[in-house]
Amino acid sequence: MRGEVKSILVEIYDRDGNLLTRIETNRDLFEEYTKRRNSWTRWAVNFLQALLANLGKEGASSFPFVDVNGTSRNQKVKADFATNFSFFNTDTCPNRLFISVGSSNTPVSATDYKLGAKIAESLVSVSVYELIDTLVLSASFSFTTETTICEVGLEWEGCVDGYSTCGRFLFDRTVLSPCYTVPAGGSVIVAYRIAP
Repeated sequence: MRGEVKSILVEIYDRDGNLLTRIETNRDLFEEYTKRRNSWTRWAVNFLQALLANLGKEGASSFPFVDVNGTSRNQKVKADFATNFSFFNTDTCPNRLFISVGSSNTPVSATDYKLGAKIAESLVSVSVYELIDTLVLSASFSFTTETTICEVGLEWEGCVDGYSTCGRFLFDRTVLSPCYTVPAGGSVIVAYRIAP
C-alpha cells in the first residue's frame, strides 16, 4: 500500500501496562486526507470491514446497508458456500460495478444511498496501472441533448438479502463543483483513480 492514505500506529508497553513508546507514521497526511475526503458512503466502509473480517470455518460476515431503492438490507459478504449465499455469488445475480452521473448538487452525506438525481449509468471498465500502483474504474456516456452533470457515483451490484435477490448499493457519491455541461451530441468519460 502507498503511504498517502495509510497511517500505522505502534504502541509499546512495559509489563505493568505503562506506555513506553508511541509511533505513528503519516498521521498528518492521514488526518488531512480523512478531513478532505467526503464521498465514500457508510455502506462502502461497512462492506470493506465485512470483506476483511477474520472468519473461522463456516463463519460468516455481513453488513447492514440501504440499497439504491431505499430498502434496508443486511448483506452477507463471506459465508460457508455450501449452505449460505454471499454478495459475490453469480449463480443467480450479476456481480458488477456501475458508474452513474446525475444532476443534483446536494452536498454529500455518508448515509447517501443513491445519487440525488441520476441521469445515466454505465458498466465500469477496470484497468490496472502497475507502474504507479493505480486502479482505474471508468465509464463513458453519450448524450443527444445538452446535459448538466453535477454528481457522479459508483454502484456495486450483487446478491442481496438472499440467494436469488439481486440489488445494488452506492459505494461512492461525489458532487462536482461547479456543475459541468455536456453539449448535445457530446460525451463524457468518468474515471475513478484509486491508489491503495
